[in-house]
Amino acid sequence: MRLADALMLLVCLAACQVVLGQEMILFADDHYKALGEPLIAAAPVGPVLQAGQDDLVRIAIDNRGRLDGLISTGVFGQAGEAALERQEEVKAIDALNLVASLKSIPEVEVLTPEVNLSQLSSGEAATIQFAVRPSPSARGSYDLPLEVRYERQIDVKVSAGLVYPLLLPGRSTQTITLEVMPLGKSMRAERVRSSLRPGANGSLDLVIRNLLPSTVRNCSATLASGGPFLVGQSRATLGDLRPGQVALASFQIQTDRGVAPVEYQMACTIDYDGGSAALTFPVTVGSSGSLPANLGWLAVPAVALAAIALLVRRRRSRPAFGGRYR
Repeated sequence: MRLADALMLLVCLAACQVVLGQEMILFADDHYKALGEPLIAAAPVGPVLQAGQDDLVRIAIDNRGRLDGLISTGVFGQAGEAALERQEEVKAIDALNLVASLKSIPEVEVLTPEVNLSQLSSGEAATIQFAVRPSPSARGSYDLPLEVRYERQIDVKVSAGLVYPLLLPGRSTQTITLEVMPLGKSMRAERVRSSLRPGANGSLDLVIRNLLPSTVRNCSATLASGGPFLVGQSRATLGDLRPGQVALASFQIQTDRGVAPVEYQMACTIDYDGGSAALTFPVTVGSSGSLPANLGWLAVPAVALAAIALLVRRRRSRPAFGGRYR
């Protein structure tokens, strides 16, 4: 390599370091240098807890790291080793030997010290869980720090067909919001119907039954926002409920675009004259291409209409009596 070319390469690498804020470490005979690193994101899957009850908190973590470039250093060598190095360099965006720790706060004690994952490649997701113990007096939303330590490949050397990665430590700090609700048996979530999809506005219908032996007056339902859900109008008026009577509470919900299509736990507070109750219930987020739950009933009529249309078409194409097909 000429001196001018070498100087130009160093200038390009230095510019990339300034733009991307990454360490530029090169072995002497490197053929390629990958630009990119892991990007860890986390969100609670079941953020609703009952006060005074031990429970498990599930957290979905995913690696959103992306490869910003693969630079050729201009060093010439064996074609096989260069190809292998190119293949290994793109692993710079993978997270290795992950250790996740959720920190306790006075209102919520974390019983699981750490959770380990061997690898989280770019584009992959995993679910980890921690045992927690909310205090009996805990009420409302609480933010718990989540720290994820990992190793990442900063460079790789290939020699005689063997791969020698150079690893450096990395760390990601997230905030996990959990909702703690008081125990209550005066109300029950009788039925849940939702049409939630990633990155879209959806609806949630909740049928609530009064379990008390007396009429409760001025009832209202307040749906808690948390995790990947943002509730538009969080309060629904239910009125008076006689013993055993049910009422419908409807809500509009915006779901985060990056949320995984799995089952989540949500919480709702029922307030009435002289008391309140906390309800938790599961909701399922469908995939972005799935039919919303509240439109699923259209599938059967659509099939029936298609069958009728096909039958009518065949009858119209049938020749009159005494005719023949050509």
